[in-house]
Amino acid sequence: MQSATLLLARTTETVFSRQRRFASDQDGELPGDGVAQARALASHLFLRGDVDVIACSGLRQAAATATIVAEVLGLPVVTLKDLREPSYGGWEGLTFTEVQAAWSDEMFRWAADPHTAPPAAKAWPPRKHGYRPPIGVLERFPHRTIVAVTHVTPDQNDHPVGAGDRIRRPAPHAP
Repeated sequence: MQSATLLLARTTETVFSRQRRFASDQDGELPGDGVAQARALASHLFLRGDVDVIACSGLRQAAATATIVAEVLGLPVVTLKDLREPSYGGWEGLTFTEVQAAWSDEMFRWAADPHTAPPAAKAWPPRKHGYRPPIGVLERFPHRTIVAVTHVTPDQNDHPVGAGDRIRRPAPHAP
């Protein structure tokens, strides 16, 4: 018997994501096309007709995306700090090219080992080998369909997490 479904929706495009920069603590506004992406996601989720809960990390870009979706669906937004992107430490704000040039070995280890954190960052939660929702989000909202507006790391995983629970991406953000 299915207990919950978690739909992972990445925050909309930002200036940093366009520039391929590491950004966990950078908290910016949504650009105009980001608003359009959030509206497209909201329309898709409205047509699904089965969303019960909207959750986000609390960072502005996630909260803004979640708020647009929530307004269309007529639901409140639940803030879950554990949905935040883990810290990129010394890589924060740098481009992938800059990090590869300065920390080639560290970047290789980080990409290869799901437990490795970037330099000067806190330890990362396991990734790539199965995503576990933070703070028991599936248990917190049993028998519900939850949209979690997340960041890059949680959204890279869409693996089943347990008996009856499902994690999926709802749809691309492109309008």
